[in-house]
Amino acid sequence: MPNHLKVISIIAIIGISFVSCLYEPFHQEKIDISNIKSIIIRKNPKPYDSTKYVPKVLNRKDGQFFVEKWNNSRKPEQYKFYPSYIIDVYFKNDTSRTFSTGGNFITENGDWSFDFNDDSLFNRLYSEGDMINEDHLELYSNHPPPPPYETVIYNAVLNLPEMKAYFHRIDSIFKDTIHGGAIINSTPTEKQPYYIVQVGESRPERFMTEYQFYVYPKKGMEVRFCDVINDTAISLSDWRGKKK
Repeated sequence: MPNHLKVISIIAIIGISFVSCLYEPFHQEKIDISNIKSIIIRKNPKPYDSTKYVPKVLNRKDGQFFVEKWNNSRKPEQYKFYPSYIIDVYFKNDTSRTFSTGGNFITENGDWSFDFNDDSLFNRLYSEGDMINEDHLELYSNHPPPPPYETVIYNAVLNLPEMKAYFHRIDSIFKDTIHGGAIINSTPTEKQPYYIVQVGESRPERFMTEYQFYVYPKKGMEVRFCDVINDTAISLSDWRGKKK
């Protein structure tokens, strides 16, 4: 083979290897059912409401079913959603893992999700769950599952009167076919001191963004509107002024 063809072949192989590494899916970590102490499921209302924050404990049968579903899940997808339930798995070695669910999807790291192919599963697990009793008080007092920090981020945006009106408009137009929703598109880094929260229509086939906001956790959860056209963040007062 001529040298120049060898070089091209090597470059092609390197390029394919790089792309395959770049898009390598999330590596799923199995749950060791023999090491589980308890599995707690809790609602994650939108916006967060402490009166609806009622954790329940999965019974042995449902707990085993959940673990088997997770361990046997395949083909992760990059699917974003607002969590409807939070599932905390507590282990005998005093460690824990937290999962977020939305519809029939579940995620542990927030980026890669698995489809359980049953949009009523988590509603059923919660409804069949046992209320926390004396057997769980020690676990619950030592590891109280607080409202997820991301819920505070969501609420900073979802409690805006404009977003409440937007969700009401979506519900009145589409009834139960399409719902308003929000996703955290990006989290803070050393160079980015804010969360990026997208608000839009949660359709069966995909999420359609209508609004985008920046939430600054180190500035008292200050919210700014993302002006995508001009690629800048503006204050809520300036955004409201532009809408008039």
